[in-house]
Amino acid sequence: METGHGRFGYTSDFKMPGTPPLQDLDILVVDATYGSPRLQRRWSEWDAIAALIEIIDRFVGEGPVWIYGYNGKLQEVMAQLRLRGVDYPFVADEKTYRLSLIASEFYGVDLGEVEIYTGGPIDYSAVVFLHMTRLNSIRRFPGVHVRLTGWEMRAPAAWSGDRMINVSFSDHATFREIIDYIREAGPKRVIVDAYRGSDAWFTAKYIEKVLGIRSEAQP
Repeated sequence: METGHGRFGYTSDFKMPGTPPLQDLDILVVDATYGSPRLQRRWSEWDAIAALIEIIDRFVGEGPVWIYGYNGKLQEVMAQLRLRGVDYPFVADEKTYRLSLIASEFYGVDLGEVEIYTGGPIDYSAVVFLHMTRLNSIRRFPGVHVRLTGWEMRAPAAWSGDRMINVSFSDHATFREIIDYIREAGPKRVIVDAYRGSDAWFTAKYIEKVLGIRSEAQP
């Protein structure tokens, strides 16, 4: 946004690498969901995808692998799996499928035929993609259940219960990636979004001390 008072930018959620930093800003408002080094994942997103592929290859022969996440994350994972040669049948609820068609154009990948999930157990080998809100009602069904979450800090993939595995895949930049983004953007001032997470004040202080950019956390 440009006004008579200056040039302002808001990142919302973002990923690095892959998100071109906003340049020549007077004020940058930045997301900091993982705004502390203690929340820094020690592996890459590609490690998480590799772990997910290993899970699918190991368990899909025994029945469905159920994958839960939020829209955007689900569609990205669907595309990434196809790009990496995963050719098992895909099943998805209708909204997840419709959004995946947009993602497939963005990533330049053919998702192939995707069956629409209409409810109930599945008695054949498939990879099923459902919104996170469906987890509690469906996790009782046979198969292995996978939760896509950036809050898994133990490993790229880790068991979290009977037939439930967390895969550490996030829509948010890590702490190091937040700092890299700000360094590349080079704004005159930074406001760290403190609405989500509890470490925005730490992030703001770090930006000031390490990058030498005036920074504060709001609200």
